[in-house]
Amino acid sequence: MEIYDYYKEKYPQFEWESLKHHGFHMAIMKRGLCKSSEEEHKDKRLYNCEIIGNQVYGFLGDTGIKVKGYIDKEVEKEFIESLEDGSFYKFAKECYYIVW
Repeated sequence: MEIYDYYKEKYPQFEWESLKHHGFHMAIMKRGLCKSSEEEHKDKRLYNCEIIGNQVYGFLGDTGIKVKGYIDKEVEKEFIESLEDGSFYKFAKECYYIVW
């Protein structure tokens, strides 16, 4: 399940359709919501995260290398707060224009 779908299901009270784009994944990476749990890449921020079973996976930037990860609970709290106050929508829109 993509991280977008995970949070859409977990927090249905937020407006999700405007976040279904590249900027959402870039914003998640820039905030550091998903981080690598593998020793070689410990705590590096992940792009295009997904949850399979109970395990988080994501890509190390634009490398194409998919690694195991985790959701940073402190960043998750800030992420939810930014959805509540609307600032994440603006941030994701700005991140939409970021290219590798």
